[in-house]
Amino acid sequence: IFGPSHHLRWGYADTIHKIVRKELPCSPCEKSRCSRGDFLCLKSLAVDDVYAAITELLGSKNYSLLKN
Repeated sequence: IFGPSHHLRWGYADTIHKIVRKELPCSPCEKSRCSRGDFLCLKSLAVDDVYAAITELLGSKNYSLLKN
């Protein structure tokens, strides 16, 4: 789950991980304090976004890799 941190810098680029983030003009800013004042990059992530990523991973053929 990525908000202000850079998903390409800190995320895993493989088939057993999913990057969950919202594409916003201010993200990724990589700042510890939000210049907008609301951390919309994190607050806009819904449970359904994370759930969709999880079910996609668990439903994929890569599930056997997750069990190890």
